[in-house]
Amino acid sequence: MEGGAATVIASGFLDPGMDDPAFGLFVVLPDGTFLELESVDNTANLQIVHNSPSPTVDIWVNDEPFLTDVEYRTATSYLEVAAGVNLNVGIALAGSSDTSDILVDFDFLLDPDENYQVIANGIVGDMDTPFNLELISPARQEAEADGVDFTIFHGSTDAPAVDVFARDVAQLADDLSFAENTDYINVEADEYIIDIKGAGTEPILASYAADLSGLEGGAATVIASGFLDPGMDDPAFGLFVVLPDGTFLELDAVINTANLQIVHNSPSPTVDIWVNNEPFLTDFEYRSATPYVQVPAGVNLNIGIALAGSSDTSDILVDFDFLLDPDENYLAVANGIVGDMDTPFDLDIVSPSRLVAESDGVDFVIVHGATDAPAVDVEARDVATLIEGLAFGEATEYINVPASNYTVDVKPAGSDVIVGSFLAPLTPLDGQAAAVIASGFINPETADDPEFALLAVLPSGGLIALPPVQNTARLQVIHNSPSPTVDVWVNDDPFIQDFEFRTATEYLDVPAGVNLNVGVALAGSSSPDDILVDFDFILEPNETYQLIANGIVGDMEAPFNLEVVTPARESAEDDGVDFVIFHGSPDAPSVDVFARDVAQLADGLSFTDQTDYLNVPADDYTIDITAAGDPDVLLSYTAPLSGLEGGAATVMASGFFEPENMDDPGFGLYAVLADGTVLELPLSTSSDQVIRGDVSVFPNPATNRATLTLELDEEIGSGVDVNIRDLSGKIVSQPFRGDLFVGRNTVDLKVGQLAKGLYTVEIVTAEGLISKKLVVQ
Repeated sequence: MEGGAATVIASGFLDPGMDDPAFGLFVVLPDGTFLELESVDNTANLQIVHNSPSPTVDIWVNDEPFLTDVEYRTATSYLEVAAGVNLNVGIALAGSSDTSDILVDFDFLLDPDENYQVIANGIVGDMDTPFNLELISPARQEAEADGVDFTIFHGSTDAPAVDVFARDVAQLADDLSFAENTDYINVEADEYIIDIKGAGTEPILASYAADLSGLEGGAATVIASGFLDPGMDDPAFGLFVVLPDGTFLELDAVINTANLQIVHNSPSPTVDIWVNNEPFLTDFEYRSATPYVQVPAGVNLNIGIALAGSSDTSDILVDFDFLLDPDENYLAVANGIVGDMDTPFDLDIVSPSRLVAESDGVDFVIVHGATDAPAVDVEARDVATLIEGLAFGEATEYINVPASNYTVDVKPAGSDVIVGSFLAPLTPLDGQAAAVIASGFINPETADDPEFALLAVLPSGGLIALPPVQNTARLQVIHNSPSPTVDVWVNDDPFIQDFEFRTATEYLDVPAGVNLNVGVALAGSSSPDDILVDFDFILEPNETYQLIANGIVGDMEAPFNLEVVTPARESAEDDGVDFVIFHGSPDAPSVDVFARDVAQLADGLSFTDQTDYLNVPADDYTIDITAAGDPDVLLSYTAPLSGLEGGAATVMASGFFEPENMDDPGFGLYAVLADGTVLELPLSTSSDQVIRGDVSVFPNPATNRATLTLELDEEIGSGVDVNIRDLSGKIVSQPFRGDLFVGRNTVDLKVGQLAKGLYTVEIVTAEGLISKKLVVQ
């Protein structure tokens, strides 16, 4: 017929009489051919679902029986039915015999080749949810892509409009009302939990397990059916899946639970806990915890608190409403004080909480539950700051740390003062989780108020008070202010009395992490009112400090101050001797300091400056001091460090370079040792400046006695001292005091009473001194 023409003629009677020709469609060609077109039977695919909570029924179509004994919550497979013509679908009780038994009927006109679902829904005779045949069109017998295609139909007569969720996946329906259905939804063929909630609300009306893993490529209808609040004979609410083959599957209901741990951290009496007006926990003591227990989730939980011994809900003092998510973990901490306006009683929730660590190490959350504590910073000492500015009632996110032992410091936010320090032995908790709760009062007002503590709460309900740590630092105090003997007060308590100029304490343990107010008063002071000047310090725990009283009270150019050397050292960090040089002479210029023929020790050291610690071999040195940048030596001193192997010292310039008054102490160089010993370093000049001649000690080493020989080319004059000093610088013998003359001079050195070791023989003259080493065996 390509390129041809034809006439299509409708002919005959749609409703013929006995001899009348029936209706037909014919084609007339130009050559006179008259062709009758074959008729086509129009059909559609129809599935009928019985979801009306009523008796078993018969279904009539166009006054003819179609299905008999159709039970509630059953479905047909997809059946071929006439399409393009009116279908009158009537419903009658099972056992009907003719059309007069039909109770209700509906008319449908189905499109050819289309898929339809008809859902019998509602209640016959009910005005609010009347019986109807709801039509889903087009319906699907298979998925249009990978996965599963499904529609959700709301067929529960007394249920409100709902939101439907695939838990932790997506929202499936929004505000779905009775007799409505969603568009088809495509999901992966997998297992899901379906949550049904009242539209726009959080409580879960019901949850079901939907195993779609075996429906790859298929389609289904998910039907909410029955009554949320059924009468005696009414079918209960359920969720069902209808498959194209007529299979009608009831989904398993899911009992929603969450894991809840409760910690009693409110400094109040023992209590009872009620949940939804039922007893839940009795005789619950302060600073105790439950293990994690399963509680209903997705529904409102009203948690009431009553004094222990309560008998009914009228005893409840305060209550709180919670809605817990299914399968989640929660930590509820009872904090605050009932009736207190500033820190009222509350249940502070940590969500989600953890029962185990999410990786190696320990996961923990910190909860601030100390009622009178300010916002705090929490630090793992020498490791990291864990949280800043944590206020009462707040909790951190979970923190992960290696399973080890820590010292935890709690400080007011932005402060260096330590409220409390605690040992956190986390080594045994690898892979576990815990809550660390600040508890009690920093400043208890009554004897019954619990003191501040850190509590570690384990998921098992174990509650451990972390051991408190007494924070101390090591402190040495040195008096280098050229002023009278003084008393030192710390926090208004006597600390050092009759503290003389150029003396020092040994290293002492003193409180750390708290404010230390150090006051200085004249010796003989009797109360803090006698303090002339005071200073505030916060010492770091386990650190070592020197406080050097320096300068002059009332002097504007060199005012009195307590200078801090930190970190100080009580011993050398390696072989040899560690020492720091401190410039404490108020009228001396900036100086350079040299270990003669060894190294420069300080460059441009000004008043109150100090060097870093220096390390030198334990030996005897000559120290040369020059004005900064000037090569001329101002003063030289002997520094006998040979006996300080492994030790540490502070070399301190002290006194006035140019004294103005008779009482002003002259300039000197002093070595302060860790035990509080203060040694004046001897002035030193070259032997050529002191003695013209030879000096020797023999025998050396010596056992009982030795001889000091001085061959002098010219007379020295009067006032010559010969001293023997031990390694600490102490004079242990003075074998000679008198005059020396030109020629040979000998001094008998009796050493038999001396301990074996190294000593220094010192010849002191008005021009200076020279020294020789002596070994006693």
